[in-house]
Amino acid sequence: MLINRNSVLLLSIAFMWSCNDHHPSTPAGRTTETKVTATQEERPCHKGIARAKADIKGGIIGYYFWGIGGATVDPDTLRKKYGMLVRSLGCSLDEDEMTLICYNQFMDSVILAKYKVDIFKVEQKKAEDAYRKKWSRPGSY
Repeated sequence: MLINRNSVLLLSIAFMWSCNDHHPSTPAGRTTETKVTATQEERPCHKGIARAKADIKGGIIGYYFWGIGGATVDPDTLRKKYGMLVRSLGCSLDEDEMTLICYNQFMDSVILAKYKVDIFKVEQKKAEDAYRKKWSRPGSY
């Protein structure tokens, strides 16, 4: 059975839209009815930072990815080349997203201090270059 490429593309796009974006966002028009205290907003972030510090103390450099296309770098590369503990969570999160964001931000600083470069950008560029090289040759598709 042959499947039309456009059908697969449209189904893929629809599936990607079904997941939450893994980047934090701020509501455009926050109303005065929504009153959140600083401690309520900070609690998940403190939890993420505390978890990151505990991991570092235990010798673990970890990172969370979630959502479709959440990992911009191959998780196996992060595991094998950098010895990282990669946690891929999918689309549904069981915990506060802010906890994960703060965990990752703390780990970003640890990773930068250890490797002196943004390893995510370095590995993403390598992957993009390999992709371009493979698919730019005539007859490669």
